[in-house]
Amino acid sequence: MAKAAGMLRSLLTLFLLFVLTGASWCQELLEVQFRFTPSGSPRTVSVVGSFNGWSPEAHPMSDPDGDGTWEAILELEPGLYTYKFLVDGRAWYPDPAAGEQADDNFGGVNSLLRVGEVGQGSPAVALRHGAGPQYCNRLPDGRVRVRLRTPPGVRAEEWEVVTPSKRLRLEPGWSDGVFSYPQARLRPGTRIYWFRHKDAWLGASGLGRFPGRPFVVPQGPLFQTPGWVSQAVFYQVFPERFANGDPSGDPPGTRPWGDPPENFNFFGGDLVGLTSRLDELQDLGVGALYLNPVFEAPSNHKYDTTDYFRIDPAFGTELDFRHLVEESRRRGIRIVLDGVFNHSGTGFFAFQDLVSRGQESPFRSWFFVESFPIRMEPKPNYEAWWGFSHLPKLNTGEPAVREYLLKVATWWIREFGVAGWRLDVPNEVPHSFWKEFRAAIKTVDPEAYITGEIWSDASPWLQGDQFDGVMNYPARAAILDLLTGKSDGQAFLLSIQKTLLPYPEQAHGALLNLLGSHDTPRIATLLEKDQTRLALAEVLQFTLPGTPMIYYGDEIGMEGGKDPDCRRCYPVDPEAGDRRQRERLAHLVSLRRDLAPLVQGDFHPLFAEGPALAFERRFLDQAVLVAVNAGSEPARIPGLQGRDLLSGDSLAGVLPGRSAAVLSR
Repeated sequence: MAKAAGMLRSLLTLFLLFVLTGASWCQELLEVQFRFTPSGSPRTVSVVGSFNGWSPEAHPMSDPDGDGTWEAILELEPGLYTYKFLVDGRAWYPDPAAGEQADDNFGGVNSLLRVGEVGQGSPAVALRHGAGPQYCNRLPDGRVRVRLRTPPGVRAEEWEVVTPSKRLRLEPGWSDGVFSYPQARLRPGTRIYWFRHKDAWLGASGLGRFPGRPFVVPQGPLFQTPGWVSQAVFYQVFPERFANGDPSGDPPGTRPWGDPPENFNFFGGDLVGLTSRLDELQDLGVGALYLNPVFEAPSNHKYDTTDYFRIDPAFGTELDFRHLVEESRRRGIRIVLDGVFNHSGTGFFAFQDLVSRGQESPFRSWFFVESFPIRMEPKPNYEAWWGFSHLPKLNTGEPAVREYLLKVATWWIREFGVAGWRLDVPNEVPHSFWKEFRAAIKTVDPEAYITGEIWSDASPWLQGDQFDGVMNYPARAAILDLLTGKSDGQAFLLSIQKTLLPYPEQAHGALLNLLGSHDTPRIATLLEKDQTRLALAEVLQFTLPGTPMIYYGDEIGMEGGKDPDCRRCYPVDPEAGDRRQRERLAHLVSLRRDLAPLVQGDFHPLFAEGPALAFERRFLDQAVLVAVNAGSEPARIPGLQGRDLLSGDSLAGVLPGRSAAVLSR
């Protein structure tokens, strides 16, 4: 009798937890209404944001009353989201009714949306085990990692995961600031499982006194990312500004090397110049180059492609590119190209045919044309990226366009041995295309790397069927916020956990950890050339999960504001710039090469107090402790005992202000 009463109390406790917090074992969503009244008479309006991976086609809006106000109702989980309205596929508008805004990193603002009073103490949704790799993921070693989302204060060890052959206590896991995620790793071959709390069971059929229907481990192809990516250190090159090795190919009007960069000027950077500096990059420890577009295009940035199968003449020839790839390979350096498959330039053969032949062109369906004849000014009568008439949007839903672009993507890998692609604005291309893209690329080279330019949550692209990784802009933002005093150590660690939680572990090592790019102000400028803060930023860049990517010139402290100022010419003198910074980075490259946990290790937050924090990277029986103190006063950090691999000093629990330490355990 007493045992039955105990079982009833346990079940009642869990039932109250579910009811009082509005939670359930399945997804609990809250209804959010969006309304927007654009000017004019648009054809389409959609709401686009971090809740749908910034996908323009995910949530179209409608004007049911014909009064000019477009509406959409979405069901969203509690969380903090950014969003905009997209009109006619080309004009972006923040929500005038939104109470909060945030910088969109392109000179404008995004609207902020808080669902379920996140950050204000209301859990809204608590216990959950849902679909997707955030909750269940098959690991490369065959094991299965499962997580259970719980409200704050729930002890992980009170829960266990049960399989037909084993029971495991859940271990404390990560937190996103609202919920906790205790987890366990199940043995290879596990197919079904339940969660158990004392005498209550949680399975696919819900909560009950008996096991019920189990959760099932998803089957199908295992998500694998190229092993070489996490071992490498990437270096991003803007080819037009890195080195001029052959002035005979300079475009007309080329400016003297080192003049201020402008939107439309040229300096003569080329592939011959890049090849001549490979020894310097090898000496730094670079293992992969990401090149901004190298295909024929009229601009200096080359995002307005004219010919996807031809190296731009200003950069050199096909032989120059082949020589670059071969010389890089000889030094252990791979080449990753920039793929611009959302839009072309107006000089692209298909668009030119459309201009000359109008409705009779066989390429009419390759673009989104409103009327004929084609008009570029003062406003294009076709969809163009962000409304820029020189960047007509490609219809990647058209089979002929897909076939052409997949031919481009596989040809450069097959014919030249490039190691993969970084994909430009992939959130504006249908997921179905990227699924075909992955299948085609991996058929040619299973070790080819696919990464995308996604600025926020990239989980829709990192499910194992599209990308291997993305550019890790959220980690960059977290580092900057910490070092500029906008956040503290606890907020930093939560930000990193929130970034990693939705992604399969396989993708963690394939994230590109960057401090700057051709789309952002230089890190040295943002941190006001403060060498102490720059050093802390670099330590975090090299020790967090992911692969470090150095933007050309950051290793010597190059400065620059927003585009185009961040695209200055790299110094001709190999000894120019801040050599101390270069030595620091070379040392971090070496440490990362020697310490396996920094490449393959799990991420474990350990400590946060004020501006100080510590975390551990663990791999097999090895561990590396990383501690950072962004404040001016010394900080006492538990476990900080031993020799610091950055400075060589012995530490006894105290980390001086504005410093970092890395200890091997």
